[in-house]
Amino acid sequence: MIFQPLIPAWIVVLAVLAAGAALVWAYRRPGWSAGLRAAALVVVALMAANPVRVVREVETQRPVVAMVVDSSGSMATPDGDASGTPRFTVAMRAAQEAADRLAAGHRVRWYGLADRLQGAPGGDPGGDSEFSALARLAEQDPPAAIVLLSDGADWKGSDPERVLAARGIPVHAFAVGSPDPRPNLAVRLSPASPTVAPGQELALGVAVTATPGLRGRQARLVVEPVEPAGPPILDEVIDLAAWVGRTVSASAGSLAGGRLWRARIDPLPGEAGTADNEGFASVQVVEQTVRVAVLEGAPGWDASFALRAWRRDLGLEIRSRVLLGKRRLDTGGAVDLDDAGLAGTQVLVLGGGLGPVLDEAARAAITRFVDRGGHLLLFGVNAPAEPTLAQDPLVRAPGRDRLTLTSEDSLIPGLVPAGPGIPLEAGRVAGLAPHAQVLLGERERPLLVQRRIGAGWVCAVNLAGVWAWQLSSGAEPAERFWRQILRGLVRPPAGVLRIDRTQVGVAEPVSVAVDPDRGITSITIQDPAGRRSELAVDGGSARLIPDQPGLWVLTAAGARVVVVAEDRLRERTEAARDDARLARLAQATGGSVGGLADLDRLAARLQAGRQATAPRTRSEPLIASPWWLLAAAGLFAAEWWIRRRRHGVV
Repeated sequence: MIFQPLIPAWIVVLAVLAAGAALVWAYRRPGWSAGLRAAALVVVALMAANPVRVVREVETQRPVVAMVVDSSGSMATPDGDASGTPRFTVAMRAAQEAADRLAAGHRVRWYGLADRLQGAPGGDPGGDSEFSALARLAEQDPPAAIVLLSDGADWKGSDPERVLAARGIPVHAFAVGSPDPRPNLAVRLSPASPTVAPGQELALGVAVTATPGLRGRQARLVVEPVEPAGPPILDEVIDLAAWVGRTVSASAGSLAGGRLWRARIDPLPGEAGTADNEGFASVQVVEQTVRVAVLEGAPGWDASFALRAWRRDLGLEIRSRVLLGKRRLDTGGAVDLDDAGLAGTQVLVLGGGLGPVLDEAARAAITRFVDRGGHLLLFGVNAPAEPTLAQDPLVRAPGRDRLTLTSEDSLIPGLVPAGPGIPLEAGRVAGLAPHAQVLLGERERPLLVQRRIGAGWVCAVNLAGVWAWQLSSGAEPAERFWRQILRGLVRPPAGVLRIDRTQVGVAEPVSVAVDPDRGITSITIQDPAGRRSELAVDGGSARLIPDQPGLWVLTAAGARVVVVAEDRLRERTEAARDDARLARLAQATGGSVGGLADLDRLAARLQAGRQATAPRTRSEPLIASPWWLLAAAGLFAAEWWIRRRRHGVV
């Protein structure tokens, strides 16, 4: 027996001592009244002390089995069985039969697996495989075993075996599909920049991938302009390999508007499909190059990555100065904070550590620059440190906070991609300047704030750590993040329709802006199949999410732009079953590997050892009945009655 007091133990002890002292003082001689009161106080003290009996027992549980079905793009391959059923359908059918056998002695949890671990598998297969997501099953309430039905295509080279083996979770892997790859090739054409200036030369990158069955064969590769049409800029016979790359130069032309190029390879005998035998590249020719001046006093990783993203945009002309102590490192031209140095500049970017150069003359020049229509970007958590600029839309406070950034935090479509949150740091703020607008984050913790001053705009970027996200997720999302922030300060170039990028993957959003003076309420969309629909315009902008690869044509008020949507899944090109990968996963974790026909034997083996025991302790209160409370009340009542009767009151 142990005590688990309902109130702190020291209060119980003090109360008992006080009650005992009061009892002795009230009753100098023993008697029935003193005994009854003492008994009542003992009952109350026991109830407050809460004596309990600890019972140890063994509980039998049903172990958990995680049923994981590969839901990636390669599982749509129609070689799951002899009748040409997709792999995913065959895998789901086999998994359901195994789950039915295990249900009597196991708790079966269902998962889908593509680029991340999903809930119950369903819908159409899509995405590239990422086996590292299996390690998440070891984090909370880990299963006794994992049953994985997959074709083994794990293109990310992940290694969940170490985590699963350390937790003693075996993976029983079962191969789905044919081990013979379907002959196929894919062509991709990508521009060096989504925007170019009139008359500028543009680099186009061509990438051709081929499965082993086509490697070594010859094919004719043609790259040609489509809008406006013209002669080929590349016409070459290539030897197919795992990857063949070419870079060609194309002229943007002298007129503003959209340009479209195509790379193609004629269909080869034996190809599984020819839809990916051509690729497109689309760019916009803008009438004016944006001139940007960057001044950095304490160069950091975010500044370096942002500069690289801006320099890769051919529509931006970048000159920068980095202060290294008493040294100055200029790239692309000098940056001086005076009227002459800022002449012709449209965007001025100021980083941290600029206290020594932000004197009264420099701040006056910045004020005149913004008042005349120049745009100011204050970059980084500590930008600028000392002294504070009057144009800063943030009232800054010392310190930083860690946070996770998601697409729901942004008012700018496409600025932050959908998906897992991005870990960042944000500088603390004490408030916002008048007329400041939060574009990213919340008013209590703003990350991107814009403010109109005079004829120009001022934007403060109050975050750090994007460089780490860029390293983990690839250059394209993070570079687009920096380009959109900088270009958002500049008034868009003349034109009815403007898009933030011309080349996207399927299901990636495209931000569309329209001329606010045209009164446009909808945009006509033509999808790759030729179907037309209307896209509503709200507040001068709209959002297009292509749901299939190909050319998406947007038209409004006589203007026309083209968006190229690409199916960027490697699994659609190389869909061969990878038995070796499944074997490594199973052997490293102590599991088994086999075909779908072996699922019955595994289910029988798991069923034989299905019971698991776990020790458990249970506490049983000894004074839990309401009769104890009634007994204490009765003792107090009896003591009161005897005492009153003795004094002749009753």
